[in-house]
Amino acid sequence: MDREEGSNTEVQVTAFKIEGTCNINTSSWRDHLYDQLFYGIVLGLRPEICVELGTLSGYSAYCMATALKDLGYGTLDCYDLWESYPYNHVPMSEARRNLKGLPVNLHKEDCGLVYAHYLTGTVDLLFVDISNDGYVYEKILSDWYEKLSDKAIVIMEGGANSRDKVGWMKDYKKIPIRKALSSRFITQHYDYVVWDYFPGITILRKKKGVNG
Repeated sequence: MDREEGSNTEVQVTAFKIEGTCNINTSSWRDHLYDQLFYGIVLGLRPEICVELGTLSGYSAYCMATALKDLGYGTLDCYDLWESYPYNHVPMSEARRNLKGLPVNLHKEDCGLVYAHYLTGTVDLLFVDISNDGYVYEKILSDWYEKLSDKAIVIMEGGANSRDKVGWMKDYKKIPIRKALSSRFITQHYDYVVWDYFPGITILRKKKGVNG
């Protein structure tokens, strides 16, 4: 484990042991064994208000919402365009079917202005998987900063070095996520951990004693 400047830590993960929590098969998360991680984060955090931007078929939502159900409280608000998104998508009905019986609210809405729905300091968990690139990282972490509670965790897809080198990131000249993580706003306002196991995730918390 290598500790980076600014209390930010990089963790190299070689493997996860999976017990088969989730049976949804149309997610890259399942291919790379993240289900127990998502479930465990929610169990440990014990959040009340959770928000997911980018739900697709509901794999990550299923893992997090199952933890909320096991805790006995908390809700997960999921936002996606589903079939209205021109690139990788599934019907909203697929997510609804996969998440039936869990404490989840589905909203078909562009994720760009969702933060306006929430009061200051009320969101305990924010999960973001919306074709993430460096620009998305900086915008989301800026827009949502005031909405996050003091104990809040932000989970964002991406962060692995290999994730910044995938075809569409290079073809469309997207800002690398690693570059965004070194930006002034993020380094001044957040501590983070990067799990460098493709596609990687970045877990962030607001720094204490920093005003917006």
